[in-house]
Amino acid sequence: MNTLDEEENGFIKLIQENIDLSERKISEINYEKLDTWKIEYYQRLINNLKTMKNSVISRKFPRPSSGIPPVVTNIGVTRYLGEWCDDEDVIEMAKKLEAFHRDKY
Repeated sequence: MNTLDEEENGFIKLIQENIDLSERKISEINYEKLDTWKIEYYQRLINNLKTMKNSVISRKFPRPSSGIPPVVTNIGVTRYLGEWCDDEDVIEMAKKLEAFHRDKY
């Protein structure tokens, strides 16, 4: 069994923190303000992050540090959030995830 290296574990930790924050944000949605549409968007984010996490664990997720030029310049989380999310905590957490991927992973 291959063990994950420090960068993989760090990336997985940040992915999980993004998942946990998104799940918390779903639980805080105000049903009286008709913010329920956000549930679908957060759930889509959570599902994509879980897929990303599983890809990292199975070592199938692209690694910029491998020397192979990435197909895209970032992993797209902040771009997705920019279309609908106004929560600074969620956006900042996503920026940390993308920066880790770009600079350390």
